[in-house]
Amino acid sequence: VPGSSEEIVGRVEALGFGFLVPLFYIVTGIEFDLDALLHDTVSLLLVPAFLALFLLVRGGPVYLFAPRDLGRADRLALALFSATCLPLVVALTTIGVDQKLLGTDRAASLVCAAMLSVLLLPALATRVRARAAETGEPATSAGPPERPGEESEAW
Repeated sequence: VPGSSEEIVGRVEALGFGFLVPLFYIVTGIEFDLDALLHDTVSLLLVPAFLALFLLVRGGPVYLFAPRDLGRADRLALALFSATCLPLVVALTTIGVDQKLLGTDRAASLVCAAMLSVLLLPALATRVRARAAETGEPATSAGPPERPGEESEAW
């Protein structure tokens, strides 16, 4: 490993997060079919349902299987961060629409829910952690390990 590997990683992250990720979000916004979403009531009603499913399917297992030594607020915040899913949904809906397996109205519902997950869930997770810090909830639970000889249930 070169001595300047931290510098290289820093530059690659700067390029990725400073240019490529924002470019992805711009392209997603340009390709988003708002007209298809707004002209179909069922598609519009599916947006909160899809958002709830993202929380259940992606965030639920993270909350349930997170290390037990984390406090409740940290586990909830971790689950909320894990439920965000815009890149995956955009890729899958694009493939589905291209292969005529998914209508543009349902694809717009999924992408809208994914965009809301990226906009709302990290802010909510940050708020959960801030509120826990204000109330004095410990970041880790102070109880003994669940199995003798183990410090954590981390995988």
